[in-house]
Amino acid sequence: MKIKKCYKNAIIETLNCYSLLPLYLEELKLKIDEIKINDGICGIDYSSNSNVQTSNINKLVENTALKNLEDIEKIKSEILITNIKLNRLDSAINSLSKLESEITRYRYIDKLSWGEISSITLYSIRNCQYKSNDAICKLAIVFYGERALIKINDEIKMFADSLRTS
Repeated sequence: MKIKKCYKNAIIETLNCYSLLPLYLEELKLKIDEIKINDGICGIDYSSNSNVQTSNINKLVENTALKNLEDIEKIKSEILITNIKLNRLDSAINSLSKLESEITRYRYIDKLSWGEISSITLYSIRNCQYKSNDAICKLAIVFYGERALIKINDEIKMFADSLRTS
């Protein structure tokens, strides 16, 4: 099975960023807390003056409160989307064979060298690289579907182009 290089690279980049996603989620949650704490809305104490009318709502305060609510909703939406991406990625990795899944996690999530992976799995470095490539191809199909596949016509074009440049 042959996969277009741009899709393989996209999967590799996604896997390389995998360990950052939980940190990103934490950062988003902290942003929500920060908005709630530093909402920029101050109340006025009217108890000391009985002549003050309070029926007029300060438009600035109202607008700030609405903006904060909108910001919190946007962040909650981003948290939901990021969680979905993380779950899809976990599910896709878990759908691989045990060896492919382990090698993928060791290489792209744990950032181990091929030598270290070879020592852990007891497979040669080259065999680990082949298994990793197979896993990346499978993940590309899971995430990008048929458009990730190189079709026969594409292969013929690539071959013809290589002959022209030779």
